[in-house]
Amino acid sequence: MTRFFIGIVIFIASIIGAAYIAIWWGIIEPIMTIAEAIDTDTVTASLVGWEVIKFLLKEILAGIVITVGWTIGTLVISKN
Repeated sequence: MTRFFIGIVIFIASIIGAAYIAIWWGIIEPIMTIAEAIDTDTVTASLVGWEVIKFLLKEILAGIVITVGWTIGTLVISKN
């Protein structure tokens, strides 16, 4: 029974971690960086390009976090 709850906690933690990475680091932070650069008139094509690259990499990282968490949670629950 405790393995089940530990597995559920791991599932929930991986979902929260992936959501944080995808939403905050992946979407909000790059938008705020570009908006700040626009406000200070320092926006460049390379800044926008790097933010797009970081956006894509952070979405991949969020996918890895959810996959690893889901796998560990499944192994904890199904282990006899």
